[in-house]
Amino acid sequence: SGLNNLKLGFRLRYETRREFAPYVGISLDKSIGDTATLVRDEGGNPSQIRFVVGVRAWF
Repeated sequence: SGLNNLKLGFRLRYETRREFAPYVGISLDKSIGDTATLVRDEGGNPSQIRFVVGVRAWF
């Protein structure tokens, strides 16, 4: 038990209208402690960086 995963993300959004807003961003996921060891043992990387692109819309 305890802390085993950290997530950090940033998004830049541009609202053309309040109902429609495209965005770009970056997200960092990091496993720590025993969880990181398990991920490494299975051949994975305990740190992942993702780039995100999307649209926020509401009606």
